[in-house]
Amino acid sequence: MALARTLGVVGASGGVGTSTLAACLATRFTDWGAAACVDADPLGGGVDVVFGLDHAAGLGWRDLVTCGEQRPGLAGAALVDRLPRVGDVAVLSFPRAAVATPSGEAWDLVFESLRPRVDLVVVDLPPPGDPELPALLPRLDDVVLLVGDTPTALAAASTVHAALDDHVDRWWLAQAVPRGGDDLAEAVASALDMPLLLAWPHDPRVATDLAHGSPPGRRGRAAAAAGQGIDRLYGRPRGRRTRGRPRELVGRAPAPAAVRRGRSA
Repeated sequence: MALARTLGVVGASGGVGTSTLAACLATRFTDWGAAACVDADPLGGGVDVVFGLDHAAGLGWRDLVTCGEQRPGLAGAALVDRLPRVGDVAVLSFPRAAVATPSGEAWDLVFESLRPRVDLVVVDLPPPGDPELPALLPRLDDVVLLVGDTPTALAAASTVHAALDDHVDRWWLAQAVPRGGDDLAEAVASALDMPLLLAWPHDPRVATDLAHGSPPGRRGRAAAAAGQGIDRLYGRPRGRRTRGRPRELVGRAPAPAAVRRGRSA
């Protein structure tokens, strides 16, 4: 049985829009297959809010952890089928109240339940200083570092990249850019010696969609950028996709040979 790929998104600094990018990537992937978006930041705003699911019925992390332990009976299809979803994206998020940090066993449960039943698991990772982050990174096939375009965000990028590099198998860069600033993305990718996945635009449609409870990633420049990133990661889909069955991927784009220092991809 083929297992889903796993993709993490982490911000080099706060407020750069990691949850929005994670949601866009998951949404755009539904042209390829079914996706899940998993919130890994218990102190964040909640990725369910980004999808407009904050009042939707369904399971969340609160249901899966009790004093850091997984609850019995919530595994496999029983878990996946009860997650809130938008179209072909299932969402697992934290509530806006204190909840125990998921244990390693709880994360095992989530990945073992999701990966045979979807085609991509996108994880909205906690900020770089979170003590749980280093344990999550090795679980992921690919990790996207989202870098802001302010001087402080750019300065933080190299520090975060160096601090987390030993935990990441395959890095990609998503660089926030002002309109007409695509050259900034190439320059940062070169400086960090990272492959550029996408230039992340400032798209006013994202704020409009969020304000109306509509998931980002369906329209506008941000959606197009996320689609280009998915295409680079997983290749182009071929033929019509029927619900529950992924399109055949045409030649998954090879990762660059030197994504991580000292290791080929």
